[in-house]
Amino acid sequence: METPTTSSLPGQAAAAKGKGDGGQLLQFEGWIVESSRSSSSPRPPVPLAAHYPTGHHQQPTTTTAAATAAAAVAAPVLPPRLLLEASAFDAPPHRRTPKYHFEVPGELLNTNTIEAFHALDKKKQLDLVAAKLDAGRGWLRRVGVWTDIESGEALREPWRLCRFLMLAFSDLKKYRFHYMLAFPALLPARPFTALPALALTDALAPAEVESLRDGYEKLRGLHSTPGEESNPAAAAAQADEAADRCSGHAFFLARRTRTTLESSTDGDQPSTTSITASTTTCIEVAPLHAHDHFWKDVPHADRLVGFADPSSRRTHPGWPLRNFLLLLVRWVCRDMTSVPVICYRQLPGKRNIDSSLVIPVLLPDPAGEALIDGRNLKVAGWEKDSEGKLRPRVVSLADSMDPQKLAGTAVELNLQLMRWRLLPSLDLARVAATRCLLLGAGTLGCNVARNLLGWGVRNITLVDNGLVSYSNPVRQSLFTFEDSLHGGKPKAAAAAHRLQQIFPGVVLPPSPPQHQHQSSACNAVGHRFSIPMPGHAVGEGQREQLVINAALGFDSYVVMRHGLWDRTAAAASPAAAPPLGCYFCNDVVAPQDSLSDRTLDQQCTVTRPGVSYLAGCLAVELLVSLLHHPLGAKAGADVDKDVSAPTESPLGLVPHQVRGYLSHYKNMLVVGHAYDKCTACSDTVVGAYQQYVFNNPTHLEDITGLTQLKQATVDFSGDWEEFDDDNETGDDI
Repeated sequence: METPTTSSLPGQAAAAKGKGDGGQLLQFEGWIVESSRSSSSPRPPVPLAAHYPTGHHQQPTTTTAAATAAAAVAAPVLPPRLLLEASAFDAPPHRRTPKYHFEVPGELLNTNTIEAFHALDKKKQLDLVAAKLDAGRGWLRRVGVWTDIESGEALREPWRLCRFLMLAFSDLKKYRFHYMLAFPALLPARPFTALPALALTDALAPAEVESLRDGYEKLRGLHSTPGEESNPAAAAAQADEAADRCSGHAFFLARRTRTTLESSTDGDQPSTTSITASTTTCIEVAPLHAHDHFWKDVPHADRLVGFADPSSRRTHPGWPLRNFLLLLVRWVCRDMTSVPVICYRQLPGKRNIDSSLVIPVLLPDPAGEALIDGRNLKVAGWEKDSEGKLRPRVVSLADSMDPQKLAGTAVELNLQLMRWRLLPSLDLARVAATRCLLLGAGTLGCNVARNLLGWGVRNITLVDNGLVSYSNPVRQSLFTFEDSLHGGKPKAAAAAHRLQQIFPGVVLPPSPPQHQHQSSACNAVGHRFSIPMPGHAVGEGQREQLVINAALGFDSYVVMRHGLWDRTAAAASPAAAPPLGCYFCNDVVAPQDSLSDRTLDQQCTVTRPGVSYLAGCLAVELLVSLLHHPLGAKAGADVDKDVSAPTESPLGLVPHQVRGYLSHYKNMLVVGHAYDKCTACSDTVVGAYQQYVFNNPTHLEDITGLTQLKQATVDFSGDWEEFDDDNETGDDI
């Protein structure tokens, strides 16, 4: 991204270019979904952290001077890059700067409407980052660049010199991100003058270049190992080891030191020795806050300063130099008229710094007017678009991102909108973590499954022994005509597959056992087998499980939850309210064989088509309401109340039964207590179930008559086989 090019340095200052990918922008979207509120009121900026590598340019491989110069001019210039990654919102313990990169703090100001984004005062926002605190909008902004320079904080923490500001609006429905970036640079009243840039290898001796590189790496806590240059894998493995230390020294001091070495050699004549002296120079490096003692008694000609330069231009420095020069004049170089600036450039993972520059900079006369008027700051820094105009950039992810990820974030956004605007206590994480077992994948089961997906439930298991028939698709919302061809697909398998097609964005569950079909998306698994007696869970580890069932009549329905009975508490307190009953508590006969000897009208669901949608919806809504109740599945039964009366669950009443009558468009909230002779949940049945069924897997078949039915089937098959044997003897029939 090209930042403003206004500069008193000769030519065009190098600019910073932002870079990101779709996954990072989805992380940005996730931050908005999690932390924003749908409101037009202004919010304080949010801290961010980006990082940049130093620039570099390709070294010509030609041998002649003319060819080398021509190659240097023709070589492409790599633009500076500011990298905003997925960890930009994380706190420092969870955010690590790559080894050869430098951290840049920033702020994000996100608006909720495109109108608010365009209405932002861009100049004012940039001035606030560059200058001072702002308490006029109900929040305090962090100290600005000039305040940090004036107070000396930038000496101790040089990262304060280089900041950025991002203004953004995110259209989360169309996945379009509008944004503008600024890199604030203070404009002095009197300009600095830069002399022509020199290549580092021309300005310094080889020993000085080597000592500069070693000293800077030591300052930043980098420890290169032999062979790292020829082993990219080893360099990548060590990329984050020194992240905590290396990101804070983008600016540094340097000095040239001289060492005289004397050596002696034997002369031509006996007892004569010649002594020669040689002087070597090297570059030492130190942090900015050490300038008082580091430069003490050092001649001006041997003082240097340096910064990590993101630019790759062969003649111009990068944008961070602007604020750095003001800090130098204010604190470090007050008695100097010029200073050589090292534009430190190093290819990440390599120790070659030959791309670096040395630029002598003439400093303004300190006796003149103040360089910066703190009451009337002039600031530059907004980046321009590809056409060189100051206007927002737009990134669209709709066509480039994984559709499954987009679907997932869109579904989450739709649910989060309820929490933003109407119900802050909505616990979507608990709903999403709920695992649901659906017994029956027919008219009711299909609608229940669809509603569960709408609430964010992703773990669904369907059980059904039926096949899709021609009459099913028009009433059962998870099936199509193709599912009923060739005898029909198993309902549970077809329903699970359809859930995957509706929402394919969740992790694949473990491999299923035999006779099980699973969806690779929303953890929807289909099983095909018979259910002898659909009571509620009675295992010791299942007593707290919530069971909700629905049943349909022609124009009526019932939706209810099975009561959870804390027998220990009931025994300790006889006055406690009686427990709520289950679906079978009102029956005076045991469940019968509901599959055999049924006429055509008994084999089909004879109801008004809309009844199943009403019942399925109420069943899911009752589940979600109970998940938000303080007592959960043990909540008491609510009865009819005034619509303005408060409720314990933030989603409203949690009745025991809802009985609806479509002919009168009426619902009734009914309370049914547990029956001590219930064929499903009474102590006698539960005790017998635990004693016999768990120990004898055929016990249910014996007491329900399924064993006799199987034997009758075997006997009938035997008779048929005997009849076929007689036919094979050749007798005419």
